[in-house]
Amino acid sequence: MIAETNHGLINAFSAVSGKTADIDAGDVLLNRDMTKVELKRLKILTADKGYGCPIFINLLEKYQGVQAAFYLPKPLLEGKLKSRWEKYIQDETRVRARKKRYVVERVNADLKDNHSLRRCRYLGLSKYYYQVAMSALAYNLKHLVTIMTGSRFKPI
Repeated sequence: MIAETNHGLINAFSAVSGKTADIDAGDVLLNRDMTKVELKRLKILTADKGYGCPIFINLLEKYQGVQAAFYLPKPLLEGKLKSRWEKYIQDETRVRARKKRYVVERVNADLKDNHSLRRCRYLGLSKYYYQVAMSALAYNLKHLVTIMTGSRFKPI
């Protein structure tokens, strides 16, 4: 899922099987589900260590034109290219982007806790995709009302 950090609205999502690694799911989302126009609007992308692969970072930055601000696993910071990756970590724009990752994590937690994405309701990937789509739609509608009116939904 891709969420913008100003208001926490969901911009794009993908549903893959539980056997899929994080980096492969990110590749599906960025290279198959999003259009070129949507990718151009992304200026910087942040995520956790599951996406901190040098190949994925280089593909994003060189071929997609999206600056990556991922957390990197420790073995990457101890290898031959240590100085290059230290520059990557200390870059000021990447540091600011990594500090805003909590917004996306908050969206994930809200979808899981309040919009029934803790587990699949139905069998099959297409039905799970529908469940994710409806949850994302409900989440965005609730937050759009909050943004426009300034008042929050209260439980009945």
